[in-house]
Amino acid sequence: LNLASRDEDTLSRAGDALREVCHAREVAIVISDHQILAERLGLDGVHLNDASKSVRTARKALGPDAIVGSFCGATRHDGIAAAEAGADYISFGPVGTSGLGDGAVAES
Repeated sequence: LNLASRDEDTLSRAGDALREVCHAREVAIVISDHQILAERLGLDGVHLNDASKSVRTARKALGPDAIVGSFCGATRHDGIAAAEAGADYISFGPVGTSGLGDGAVAES
């Protein structure tokens, strides 16, 4: 769950609705960058956008069964650090040139 709004009420209403739909279909749902709401709403985990910086904290707070993912930008180093900190998955990007962000491209 990743919305443009950072308003907790908006995120909570969306999270509640989507949790019901996802769990009824046995699909996991994670929320972007909001560990507290993941726990409060009974979501399956959190996707973090700060590389490995908060993975260990999220893992400790959410427990071993939660999904903790990490966006690691363009470096393998950040990916390795996130995995060592307890991330279940890592993502990189962009893999090609893009007008978004600072123009960095993931290492190949």
